[in-house]
Amino acid sequence: MTEERKKSSTPAELRRKAEAVVQRRLHELREIPPEDLQDLIHELRVHQVELEMQNDELRRTQRELERARDEYSDLYDFAPVGYVTLSEKGAILQANLTASRMLGVDRSRLVDRPLTDFIAREDQDTLYLHRRQLLKNQEPQTAELRMVTQNDSELWVRMEATPTGRDQTTFRATISDITEQRALAELLRQQERLAAVGRLAGGIAHDFNNILASIILCAQTPLDRSALAPDTRDALRTILKESRRGADLIQQILDFSRNAMIDTEQVNLVATVQETLALLRQILPEHIRLVTEINSHACTIQADPTRMHQVLMNLALNARDAMPEGGRLCIGVECVTLSQDGEPPVLDMAGGDWARLTVSDTGTGMTEEAQDHLFEPFFTTKEVGKGTGLGLAQVHGIVKQHQGFIDVDTAAGEGTTVAIFLPLVEDADEKRTATTQSSRPRAQDATILVVEDSHNFRTAIRAGLESFGHQVITAAEGHEALDVVATHDVDLVITDLVMPGMGGEALLDNLRERDPDLKVIAMTGHITDRDVRRLKDYGFND
Repeated sequence: MTEERKKSSTPAELRRKAEAVVQRRLHELREIPPEDLQDLIHELRVHQVELEMQNDELRRTQRELERARDEYSDLYDFAPVGYVTLSEKGAILQANLTASRMLGVDRSRLVDRPLTDFIAREDQDTLYLHRRQLLKNQEPQTAELRMVTQNDSELWVRMEATPTGRDQTTFRATISDITEQRALAELLRQQERLAAVGRLAGGIAHDFNNILASIILCAQTPLDRSALAPDTRDALRTILKESRRGADLIQQILDFSRNAMIDTEQVNLVATVQETLALLRQILPEHIRLVTEINSHACTIQADPTRMHQVLMNLALNARDAMPEGGRLCIGVECVTLSQDGEPPVLDMAGGDWARLTVSDTGTGMTEEAQDHLFEPFFTTKEVGKGTGLGLAQVHGIVKQHQGFIDVDTAAGEGTTVAIFLPLVEDADEKRTATTQSSRPRAQDATILVVEDSHNFRTAIRAGLESFGHQVITAAEGHEALDVVATHDVDLVITDLVMPGMGGEALLDNLRERDPDLKVIAMTGHITDRDVRRLKDYGFND
């Protein structure tokens, strides 16, 4: 039947059927009264206008949706943080371009991979606990961990994850790169640790210096006697040598803590380096080649020349120890001008004129662990007995005391370059201030009052002064000293500052009331430049 119907439905028959339908519709329209037909036509036109308006609104809505979608896509893809959507099991379902670029992986290759593929092995447990807290609490969670990029480099990130989806089993996480932030925080912590050690060093320096001064004075005085047995003389010399070595260590600690007293003058850094080079050529082994790169005739700074010499010697000896098989040691000096708007070579360094001292070696370099403890005192990678760990710490302290900056570029097996920047001085007189001794003759048979609460130190000072022919009276504190002055003619008072009962400053006030012309010298085991100025202003004699 179907085949027969198909055969009978010819084009002509279909056309006839269509014409019949049209004729029937026209007949129906003719049957409609004219007034109703006009209403119908009007109604159709109204519907047509309404449909056209609706189509315009739909097209406008579609354009707005497309524009909003593009804006959202831009905000999502180019946000300053990475966005990832994670499944319940931790697979990446979606990621923005920022996350893709942060990890160095094409976005299409991120999808369906577990997030753990990009987490450092040491922080896998941190990520596990992070996800566990999310699933347990269903509240936003934050964690800091290390992610591994495509080229195996690590970056610290802060990951903030929030449950999403109807069943709260998927998670949206933002990933912020905090590598630089953590580096700055670690630098701040290191500076705080160094400051704490510096305060400790300053606190113990007074007592140590007093102890060492007593030993040195007690050992030095008998050496002037001709009747000493050779063994005794050798023992005293050993005591002196080791005591002075201990005093040098205390000085290094004070330099590191920036609490040492420095005596600055205008110094030509080029001349200082050339003087030090002459000594270095004598002490460096033959298999180390010493090279200089001095690009300025004069780089004049305001500095303590002895401290500058110490800086260069410490760096050069460190370089020597880093090249046991030999190598190249290069020392350079030049004057540089830094732009005010440019990026400084060291953080917080201002633009302007600077002297740059560089010490570079081709030695073993420093491991990451050594770099983490770069300027910490007593940290050393050398064998026991071959280093105190104070060399770089002392250099760092001296540089900071001179308002300078220090930068270290090193890596294991790639040598080390230390660059020191010190501010240049304007209109500098390159001639160093010569120190002259007083033209006044040394007083003989003067009566000196020594005020010191330490019995051993007081005895040692007395022996030393008496060896120069002076009459010495001692007192343990201020009140006792006033009683001595009341009953003896005293030419000079040498007093400690910190003592039980009456201290040095209160003693000075009382002595000035009795005799305004009496000379009083302050004595302390630890003093800074600020202390010197304060004591002079207070009235102590030089």
